[in-house]
Amino acid sequence: METQANKTLELLEKHPLTQQLKADEAAATLARRKAAAARIQALKTEREATLPGLIQAHKRALEAHEAAKKALGSLEADCRAAYIAKVNKADHYQRGNAKATDVLHSTASPELDSAIAWFREKIETIRHQKPINQQRLDGRRDPVNDRQALLTFTNADAINKALAYCRQAIPALEALKMEPDFDAGKIEALKKSIPDTNELSEVRHSKKDSGWKPRPVPNSDPVVERLLSR
Repeated sequence: METQANKTLELLEKHPLTQQLKADEAAATLARRKAAAARIQALKTEREATLPGLIQAHKRALEAHEAAKKALGSLEADCRAAYIAKVNKADHYQRGNAKATDVLHSTASPELDSAIAWFREKIETIRHQKPINQQRLDGRRDPVNDRQALLTFTNADAINKALAYCRQAIPALEALKMEPDFDAGKIEALKKSIPDTNELSEVRHSKKDSGWKPRPVPNSDPVVERLLSR
């Protein structure tokens, strides 16, 4: 039985269809091998054409990178040196200015400190000054609501102006210490220019209103600035 099977296999092996299948398989394998070999050759050709240039480009990039690192290190050193020089010079100016300012303050005329103390006392005196309030009805009536206006004559605004002036005079006197030449006339001019606290101003409001309200104290007084600018 085994012999019969072998004979059958031999017959199948020799059959033209079997031979054709083997031939087709061998041709397909050969074609794949040729394609693989051609691909290898093509890659080799491409590599020889492009890789040397890429290697050189990489080398140049590395060289440029190293040069940039060296340049950056040099720039960083220059920046550090410039910063140190700036800080040292600024400190030199600051110490020099502080020293010169100390000389001007320590040798300033005692009259300036006396004037500052005088203005501080003046501020306290004005702050405790009792406001003047004089009220009367306006003779005219409002034709719309048939009411009379209530007039208040007060020195509250004058007191606020005098306080603002005196407060502004103190830093102005401190600034005079920075002037090499002392001018006593500026102190007298500041004192004489204090606004009159007894000057009355008119405030008109409804009779049912609670009364006058002081105006806020301004930050500076134009009279002080004008006197100091002379």
